[in-house]
Parts: sequence; structure tokens; C-alpha cells
Amino acid sequence: MKKTLCTLLLAIPLTFSMGNYSTLAASDSLNGKSVTVSVEDKIKERINRGFIEYSDLKPGKQFKLKDEYEKITKSLVELIDSKGQLGGYMVVDHDKDYEIIEFAVGDVHPLQDVSTQEIYYLGPLSYAEKVSSTQLKDLKTKQNFEKTELARLIAKNKATVLEEDNTPYAIVDYSYKVINAVPDYQQSDNSNMDNDCVPTSAANVLMYWDANGFSNISPTNSWTSVANRIGTIMRHTDSDGVSRSNIVTGLQTFLKERGYSSSFSISRDTTPTFPEMKTLINGGDPSMMSTNGWITQTGGHNITLVGFEEYYDQGKIKWFRSVIVRDNWGSTPKDVWFTFGSEDVDDIYKIVK
Repeated sequence: MKKTLCTLLLAIPLTFSMGNYSTLAASDSLNGKSVTVSVEDKIKERINRGFIEYSDLKPGKQFKLKDEYEKITKSLVELIDSKGQLGGYMVVDHDKDYEIIEFAVGDVHPLQDVSTQEIYYLGPLSYAEKVSSTQLKDLKTKQNFEKTELARLIAKNKATVLEEDNTPYAIVDYSYKVINAVPDYQQSDNSNMDNDCVPTSAANVLMYWDANGFSNISPTNSWTSVANRIGTIMRHTDSDGVSRSNIVTGLQTFLKERGYSSSFSISRDTTPTFPEMKTLINGGDPSMMSTNGWITQTGGHNITLVGFEEYYDQGKIKWFRSVIVRDNWGSTPKDVWFTFGSEDVDDIYKIVK
């Protein structure tokens, strides 16, 4: 069965960036800070924070990404190791002083198989390529959609560019946590459903709890059986996926069937905040979340929240906040980090023990 990306009320026309890949020259930098330097700085910052998996990585090939106005606003940069092997990727936002807004370590990245030089950034974890003057193709679903479906931006906060400051500064109020044992099941591995990000994300969370004290969630230890039952309860269809309004009641019904109706609290927050996500992760509760490229979209993608990072940069005079997620898709590594923003995350489905 041909797999597609999940739909929540259908469709995933997101935000866009299009791209030639090539090296971005230093002359394309803002205040002398090039894409390459930004990635190098981020690698150093990761190493200083104790993430040793970055210690052998450096910037490699760059893919220029366009927005819905055909302007290059971002770049995806491959991370390669000392042997020239792929080790991850980072997405750099040119309009935010070359801030890294999405990154991961692993031997895959979303643009490995692109054949075009025109790539659009759809928002966190999502990309599309141009196939004609009027059509784009989602790089996960491999399905075409009309370019006119691109959401029009109703608000876009341009980051204020700070002058270069070479004075010493400190990162303060640092906090980080990830629930490493949460599975990373792939939608493509379940042949019983299409458009199944909600059942897959639910299975990630439920099978985590199955292995941590609630073994009757799946007596046969089969995540696909859990996902398929969730899909049935939530009235999943291959064409439309799952309606957001069915997720909470569907989870409650499933847990009741398994004998755990009083063991978990299930709720939906349509205006989630970063502190709420921190509370979930600090409490040991992985949860489901829905992302959209822009707040004007009607569709979306459901993924699994497993961690966060937060710190204050005294040099830039700003907070940096990232969420860590499982994406349900083979084109992204297990842990993907992206900068938290209200336009990116529109629902959290809290599954609290």
C-alpha cells in the first residue's frame, strides 16, 4: 500500500522554501555570519553542552530553500563526519540572524532523494519540491498539490538583526530532558493504513507505557495491533486520516478497553505553551502533538513529543527553546529538534500517567 503523510482534518499545505543546493558563499551572509559559520557554531555549542555525537561532524552540502514568495530564506546543511559519511543535518533561517531552527544527527535527512533544484520548506520536518509552474510535491507523501494551496502568511515576525558583539557572554538558565525510551515507529511499516500519523504517534506513546508498567496495553507486544485498533476507534480513513476531535475520546476508549481508564489523564490543549511541554517531559509523560507550517492551515501532521531544551543567551539577549520529537517517517532521524513557535505547534494531546 502506498503510504502518505498523516492528515488531521486532511491536507498538509505548509510553509515553503525552495532550493538549489550548493555552497552558500560568505558574501551571502548577514553581518558576516554565513550559513557555514552558523552551523559550525551550533556544532561547537552542542559539543560544549555534552552532546558528544557532534564531535566528529562538520558542515557539508547545502540546499537552498525558498518560501512561498520564491525567496531563499533558509538552507538545509548536511553534517558529515571525518570519513565523509552523512551524520545529520541542520536547517538555518537566514531571516533570523542565521539561527538553527531544525536539526538532528543520523544517517538520513529529508532532502537525500531530491532530483530538483527547487525545494520549499513546509515548516518543521516537512518539505516539498516544485514539479511544474503550478504544482508542488510533498517529499514525504510523494503526492502533488497545487501551488495555490500555499497558505498565505498573516503574520511573520522578522527577527531583529543584532550587531556583531565579540564581548564574552554566557548561556544561563539551561535545562534539557529527553525520554529516550519512547519508540520511533514508522508509518510506512504498517500496511493496514494510509495517512496514519495519529495512530502511529499514539502507538509510540502507548507502547512506551506498555514497556513501563502497563503491559496489557499490548499483550502481544505488537505496535501495529495497537495502531490499528486506535485507527478503528478514532474512525480513521485512508483519505482523510483522523479528525482532531476524535483523538482524546479515542485514546480514552482504547485505555478503557485495556483496563487502564483510571491510570491516565487524557486532554487536548489547542493553545500549548513551551512551559506546558516542559512540564509533560519533566513529569515523564511523552505526548502527541500536531504541527502546521503556518497558522492558516487546515491540515497538519501528528508527531510524538519526547523532550525539550531551553536556555538564555546573554550575548543575543534572547531565549532559545527547542522541542524534541519522533516524526514517524523514515526520512528523518529518531530525534529531531526544532525551534518552538506558536505558528508551528497548534495542539498538544496530553497523555499523563
